[in-house]
Amino acid sequence: MEKRKRYVVDKDFQIKMVKRVILLVMGGIILSGILSYSIAIYREKKSEVQLYGTTDKYGDDVRIVKRQEIVKPIILKAIVISGIASIIIVGIFMIFYSHRIAGPVYRLRKSLEKVAEGDYSVRITFRKKDEFKELAEAFNKMVDSLEKR
Repeated sequence: MEKRKRYVVDKDFQIKMVKRVILLVMGGIILSGILSYSIAIYREKKSEVQLYGTTDKYGDDVRIVKRQEIVKPIILKAIVISGIASIIIVGIFMIFYSHRIAGPVYRLRKSLEKVAEGDYSVRITFRKKDEFKELAEAFNKMVDSLEKR
């Protein structure tokens, strides 16, 4: 089987699949971010208060801050950056993976339409990495038995 040239075979199906997986990843990111942030804040409150001296610019007066004021923005930035990176990576991965599902489903649908029109010579072969190979074999067996009748 030759390589498919288009990665978006069934636009509606693939977009719906990518959206659902990205929403799932976003939920996981939000949940893990809330947990990480909550744990960090809880541990900070339970530990002894540690104060640090800091300045905004060289030569300014030293300002005393709690460790919590330094750690909070770092945790939030890490959660946001890793979340955005995860969503981008998962989105790209899902476009390629949905291609392995949408292509066979599209081919199966077209083949079923041909069989419904009376063409029993239709056979399905999927590419090496496509999903639903067992479904293609079952379809081919069904068409063989229909053709014999």
